[in-house]
Amino acid sequence: MLFVLTQSFNCALIQYSVESRNIEVISRGNLAEKGTGEKRERPFPIFLGSDSKFIALMLYDNVIKVIPLVTKADSLFPI
Repeated sequence: MLFVLTQSFNCALIQYSVESRNIEVISRGNLAEKGTGEKRERPFPIFLGSDSKFIALMLYDNVIKVIPLVTKADSLFPI
């Protein structure tokens, strides 16, 4: 999987399948907050969970975004 984050906080989670030789966009969206805190300076702190089940980002002061990376079978929070 590849997580892409643009300067305007648009993001995409892209996956490559070796078996089917396909690239698939798993999820996409915008992580910008309206009226919440000040933007942090780049580079942004980005953390991958130890079990690779989530990405946590701190794009604004005092705001942490958590993006689950689990499949439907693994959790209550499917992608």
